[in-house]
Amino acid sequence: MPRKKKNILKKSIKGIQETAEDITEDITEGIKKINWKKVILITSSSILIISLILFFVGLNIRFAAKDDLLLYLDPSERSFKILNHDSQDVTFELTNRNSILCSAECSYLLYDRSEGNQLDNGSFSLKNKEAFSKSYTLLPYRSGSGQRIYSFEVSCNNIRTALCRTYSPLRKRTSFITLNYELSTEEKEIKNVLGPELVKSLKDINNGHSLMQKSRYLKNISRIPIDSYSILDDTSKEYLNTSLIKAKEVVDLWEKEEYLILNKTYELSLIPNISRLKSSSSELYNLTLSFIEEQNKLITEYNENLDTTNLILNSKKAQFLENNSLFVASKQTLHLLSKINLFNYSDILTLHEDLIYLEEKISSLNSFIDNEYEERLNYSSSLLKKELSKKCYLGYCENKSGEICTLFSEIINNYQSSNFTFSSGLNITQSYYTKLNSTSLTILPENESISFLDESCSNSSSLNLNMTKITKINISRLSLLPTKDIISSNISDNPPLCCVLGKCTPCCTVDTCNDDERLYPAVFIHGHSLIRETSPEPLSDGFNKIQYALQEDGYLNAGTLLFDFDITNSTKNEWGLANTPITVKASYYYDYFYTIGSYVYLTRSGENIDTYAIRLNDIINLVKYKTGKEKVNIIAHSMGGLVVRRYLQIFEKDTINKLILIGTPNKGIVGDVKDFCHIFGEKRECEDMYNGSIFMKKLNSPIVDKPNASVYTISGKGCNTNGGKDGDGVVVFENSLIDYAESYIIDGNCTDPFGKSLHVDLLDIDMYPKTYEYLAEILDLN
Repeated sequence: MPRKKKNILKKSIKGIQETAEDITEDITEGIKKINWKKVILITSSSILIISLILFFVGLNIRFAAKDDLLLYLDPSERSFKILNHDSQDVTFELTNRNSILCSAECSYLLYDRSEGNQLDNGSFSLKNKEAFSKSYTLLPYRSGSGQRIYSFEVSCNNIRTALCRTYSPLRKRTSFITLNYELSTEEKEIKNVLGPELVKSLKDINNGHSLMQKSRYLKNISRIPIDSYSILDDTSKEYLNTSLIKAKEVVDLWEKEEYLILNKTYELSLIPNISRLKSSSSELYNLTLSFIEEQNKLITEYNENLDTTNLILNSKKAQFLENNSLFVASKQTLHLLSKINLFNYSDILTLHEDLIYLEEKISSLNSFIDNEYEERLNYSSSLLKKELSKKCYLGYCENKSGEICTLFSEIINNYQSSNFTFSSGLNITQSYYTKLNSTSLTILPENESISFLDESCSNSSSLNLNMTKITKINISRLSLLPTKDIISSNISDNPPLCCVLGKCTPCCTVDTCNDDERLYPAVFIHGHSLIRETSPEPLSDGFNKIQYALQEDGYLNAGTLLFDFDITNSTKNEWGLANTPITVKASYYYDYFYTIGSYVYLTRSGENIDTYAIRLNDIINLVKYKTGKEKVNIIAHSMGGLVVRRYLQIFEKDTINKLILIGTPNKGIVGDVKDFCHIFGEKRECEDMYNGSIFMKKLNSPIVDKPNASVYTISGKGCNTNGGKDGDGVVVFENSLIDYAESYIIDGNCTDPFGKSLHVDLLDIDMYPKTYEYLAEILDLN
């Protein structure tokens, strides 16, 4: 390069350096004049304020987007097997998995569901990952066998503070405890042996009472000596009354299943009294039969002599008539005949003479009649002659013959009609009883004639001289007596008892209750998790209000089912014994694996609906096993309904009685909901739920038969869904319907900024009581 050009370049560089130095000097002087403290303070404050704003906005977004209160209650359910005089210790532990920024306020209640009593209550607070435990000694009923049910319920909510921007609602957890208690070995032996013996003893009491009734009946139709009968009868009454008192004590102990006390009372008290009753009642009955036998012998003897007696009487009568004489039996004979005629054994109320007395009269009857005949014959003839002489004296002599009573009647009638006059011309106008003044007239004993006519002749025309035979006492008629047990010999077989709210019934068995539709359990199946990696517990909690309302209407709240492949941890029918249906929440998000000798569960919510349907199959099988029922009722929300429908298609089982779908997108999701699900929700679930997806086409394929279950849909309307269509904000109304399902509609609205809230609010029966009204109607609660 030429020297001249080099000089020019050097001069130029030097000028630039000098200019740069001047500018640097000016800038340095200017910086020295700035207040750096103020700049730093303003900048720091701005950064802090912006950070705080972003922090609190982030907190609100975080608490709004993700549930911040997760509760884990252990055990969630448990079944114990003990003896009726034992007790069971159990500890309930609640763990809080809320935000580190939050604390929770909680309350707990221990219920005896069998009696319907609250046993304990209290409150506590928990920070994140803290645990609260409460221990109890639970008791079965102190006798017998059966099941007693307890529940431990916890309710928690986060305490809202500046840092805990909680939106979490009240959370509830229930631990469902069943105590299955049995008789001891000794009690079982006593029950098995004593049961048949007690029935026999009660029958012995009734047999003793029956013999006493028969004895009294026979006494009423016979002539048993009072003293002999009364002593035994009074003794039997005493033993009967004592036996009844002791028997009622024993039966009461049997019904209370106090077998140890019962055994002593039965042996020491009841058995001796029944033995005395059997002896005295048998002796009384046999004594009565012996008297009946003796009386029947007398009756036989009387009937044998009766024919001879009647022949004698009839022959005497014939002789009187033939000789124009009157046969008149003595008063004693007539009295005897009348008593004999009353002696009628066909009527048990008939009064009669003592057969022993009658027997004595029968032996003297023949000679008595012979003697009386001669006396009466002489007397009546003499009296008639006197009356005829009197009539002749009065001027009316005539010879008449005939029956004596007839002649007496004719004479007396003539006197009374004044047909006779005296020779002195005196006309008799008064009764022939009037004494005549003539001293020459013989005064006849007219009063005696009248008496003879009245006493001896008045009944002669109707007098039956044929004495009736007496019927024997028929003991076979005892079989016709109406008998009634004085004490029931039927005792309960004392099956295991299960009580709910104080009402006890025999526990259900698989054979007696498995097909009773009223007892089918209700299983709650939650819907899709809006935010990935969210625990299924908050989803299931959406059914809490419904579950507790059903408990008020007769269901037992069994809390949440945690599946366990180890079936030895469960007993078949343990939830079905109480003759009362149960409700239980379950999640298809839980998966299980085996490690270190036991199964553990974890949340896997990123699967497709077919996978969930397979898990649901395990859930339903376990519920059926634990309840002993052949079918279940399912109440499913949102995507949960699709899981259940797919389960029915895959397994083709007749295991669901009623399927109630609430807010289920039966024809898929569309529009912004579809996009929203894809962004925030689980990808596979969302893709299955898309309208027109392969899954939805299979689910609604016309070549697939409709399920055997009765299907119902409860759908929401009132929210702008998918650009102007009506629905619940998430599911378009027409996409919630199924052709073969019975449809119910809830009119509501969406109050959240995104216009989606009705879809979840359908489960809030405080906001929408119609939901529960429909459930009650479908489940036949009324």
